[in-house]
Amino acid sequence: NILFIRQYWKMHKTPTPEDGLLLLQMAQQGHYLGKIELVTLSIEKIMPYIENKQFPDHRLIEIFQKAETNLKYILNIHPEDVRLHLFALTFYLNTSGFDKGNFDKILDLRERTIKLSPTRAQIYLVTGRAFMGKKEYQKGVKDFEEAVRLAPRVFDPNWNLFAGYVTILELDKAKEQLSKLKEIRQFDIDLYKRASSIFAAKEYFIDAEKNLLEGIEKMPTSAELYAVLADFYLQQNEFTLARQIVQKAI
Repeated sequence: NILFIRQYWKMHKTPTPEDGLLLLQMAQQGHYLGKIELVTLSIEKIMPYIENKQFPDHRLIEIFQKAETNLKYILNIHPEDVRLHLFALTFYLNTSGFDKGNFDKILDLRERTIKLSPTRAQIYLVTGRAFMGKKEYQKGVKDFEEAVRLAPRVFDPNWNLFAGYVTILELDKAKEQLSKLKEIRQFDIDLYKRASSIFAAKEYFIDAEKNLLEGIEKMPTSAELYAVLADFYLQQNEFTLARQIVQKAI
């Protein structure tokens, strides 16, 4: 069964809603057989349906409940398996748009998962995002700081810490963190775009502008950064500056 499912999903890289019934059957079969890999693979494939809301609400509820039932089942029979706990944290985070109560479920698993693997940055990254989702921003930032301490050169913990600092209005720490991110990814256009968006959302417009200008200086042939900066100026009603940036891009 596991070999069949693996091969099936290699052939169907973009699932359709019609595959949902097959997914449910796979997950249910995994539940009865106690096949961890079968269950986790089925749940992984169910997640996009929940995230993208491709099914009617009643079908989404059925899929989510079935997946969660199977997940709880394998956690109960393998309570010391840190991989399954990490999978559960990720599952609840990825489906939090479907059920905001998932943030609480993540935090319910937090201490147990940390106890199983106290030096794993991914745990603190997920729990930090759960705290942020519950608007417990200080706790979220604290977990992000721990994730960065454990994985200082990994992008995602550092990015979330930067965004967290901006959220709690710790601008100096945010700018210092952004400098670290630019060392990790030196020529990442999306990093400059996303960072400026984060700054602008909190009305740190000067920092948003400065960041985009720095990106253009580093990557002067990036038409995308010019376009983002021109749009930024338009939103600030700086029409002359927007026109100048467009002319430079041309």
